[in-house]
Amino acid sequence: MSFLQSGEVLLHIGPPKTGTTALQHSLAQARPQLKAQGVLYPGGKKPSHWTPSCSALGIATTAHPADPAVPPQVWQDFVARIARRKDRAVVSSEQFADSTPAQAATFVNDLGGRDTVRILLTLRPLAMILPSSWQQSLKSGAPKPLPGPMRKVKSRLVKPYDQWLRETLDGKNDTFWGRFDYAQLLRRWSAVVGPERVAVIVVDSGDPLRILRDAESAIGLLPDTLQRVTTKTNRSLSYEEAVVVRQWLLELEQKAPMPAAQYHQWIRRGALWGLVDGRQPGPDEHAIRTPDWALDAVNVRTRAMIDEVGRQGVSVYGDLEDLIVAQAPTATAGDVNTVPVDVAIQLLMGLATMAAKDAR
Repeated sequence: MSFLQSGEVLLHIGPPKTGTTALQHSLAQARPQLKAQGVLYPGGKKPSHWTPSCSALGIATTAHPADPAVPPQVWQDFVARIARRKDRAVVSSEQFADSTPAQAATFVNDLGGRDTVRILLTLRPLAMILPSSWQQSLKSGAPKPLPGPMRKVKSRLVKPYDQWLRETLDGKNDTFWGRFDYAQLLRRWSAVVGPERVAVIVVDSGDPLRILRDAESAIGLLPDTLQRVTTKTNRSLSYEEAVVVRQWLLELEQKAPMPAAQYHQWIRRGALWGLVDGRQPGPDEHAIRTPDWALDAVNVRTRAMIDEVGRQGVSVYGDLEDLIVAQAPTATAGDVNTVPVDVAIQLLMGLATMAAKDAR
């Protein structure tokens, strides 16, 4: 028997960086097959339900400070479409991981109530999420204020990786733990629907198809309904790139500060996106990893989460022990004294391109 039953709605809440994009694109590509099996995955050509979830949360779809919040009517129309389903439905957006307890209760009620809605979380090892989160904050520049546990507005400046990592593991990063304390997320949503109506999929980074097979089992789809979709990836920065970017942002903040809207356009969308799209790290550059000195602390936290997830009695697809990383895959480089010149070139080209557009 599948986790999702006839007439019910499966709400996949993420959190981010846990295979959400891959799963959403696979669900979107298989919309005709899902429909034939009695499952609605609404959204037309869009792979996820990002815009309706932003509407529900009362926020904009981007971090641009001039962008308005998505109107409430968008969520209301989305909910109305779900209500017209013939059988089951799947909703997926990592934005829902940012919900407060009160918002979670509201969204469940909107989608049909606790006897209709089931919750799905995808989980990935913290040892892989930590470096990804730090470098994403560099690429994002000045992030937008978020609802719920992420109310605090962050500075544009990102601390050095080791400092950020130590403070995060000491529990001083509310933004990170608001999303990636898996036990806390489960408590928040289990309080609304009950733990028997919550499931988790443990993502296996070594087997990209496993999340699709587990999702098929949870939804009640025929085997191989979901296929892997190749998409343009938002690649990670190398350690060398990250050092240059952080130092450059520090210099900008101190010597050439600019308004938030201009910063978003010129720096985030121009220089930083230009770097990511315009070059590939060389063979001598290093990946950003969770270093050996931090791995024990990461695994202590992970073990506590695993134990609590087990006590809560939610459905589990995969092996929770896969969330424990026994050894850091590779070591992150130490001090960086020289960097490839094309890193600076791509930053400047991206900045110049966006500035030229604004000048027209």
